[in-house]
Amino acid sequence: MREEAIRLLRQLLERYDEFFDSRGYLNSEGVKVLERVARIVIQEEKWLRGYVARARRRRSYEDVARLLEALTSSPP
Repeated sequence: MREEAIRLLRQLLERYDEFFDSRGYLNSEGVKVLERVARIVIQEEKWLRGYVARARRRRSYEDVARLLEALTSSPP
């Protein structure tokens, strides 16, 4: 499941035009993907809840990237 969350976050960041608006915030399709990631991460990696909450609240490219960085830098 963790690998799926990482894959989805990378997809969000790589396909910027599809999931973010012109100001750098998630559009409705991007929010759907982020919510899917959030469910996975909260179940598997409870200590990342703060990163998830911040990304959900702000919905910015930077916060999504921080969540991915935290998820990939933590031990499996």
